[in-house]
Amino acid sequence: MGTETLALGLSLAGAIAGLIAWFRNLTRERYGQERALAHLQRNHEQITQFLTELDEKVEDLQLEIVQIKVLMQMGTHDQPQLTNSKLRTRRTNGH
Repeated sequence: MGTETLALGLSLAGAIAGLIAWFRNLTRERYGQERALAHLQRNHEQITQFLTELDEKVEDLQLEIVQIKVLMQMGTHDQPQLTNSKLRTRRTNGH
């Protein structure tokens, strides 16, 4: 009975060690996935912010182009210039 008990004890110890190693790897994998997800979320936030800023700059450029076209159509630079805020108001009001 002594060798059988020893073999059973060693088998049980090996199974427990394997279970601990499996759990540890599972925990590391989960941590890695959570970390990767956090990186993706931060990247998404940064890209969204960049695109918002870019959209605002494009809108400002479009308004400046409209202002230049208006000035060119007037044929003179002596006329009062339209500011971006006035152009935005005209644009949103449908003028």
